[in-house]
Amino acid sequence: MLAGIAALPGVVAVCRFRDDGSLIEVEGRLPVERIAHLARFAQWYRRIVAGNVDLLSLLGGAQGWSPAQGWIMRGAAWSACGMGNLLCAFESADGKLDDILRALDAAVHD
Repeated sequence: MLAGIAALPGVVAVCRFRDDGSLIEVEGRLPVERIAHLARFAQWYRRIVAGNVDLLSLLGGAQGWSPAQGWIMRGAAWSACGMGNLLCAFESADGKLDDILRALDAAVHD
């Protein structure tokens, strides 16, 4: 499943990680050490997003925010997104975000 995501245009790395941030599965062209750092970041960022979404739901009074389905960070050259315990890093100019999110969603629910 991850190999299919890694083959999408612009994707440089995709990984599945444990709740402690350690790697389970890796695909892509970045060094494993760099992907491991990204996975630890993604694990902590997922927790931050979950807390913020819960707070937004509580204070904003709007339904449908929680639970968070994932997160996206866009940069000029690189972007990253995560869903569940999956992280995908991709080149901002070449990555097709819709395709990546659909593939991550399918992998999370597989």
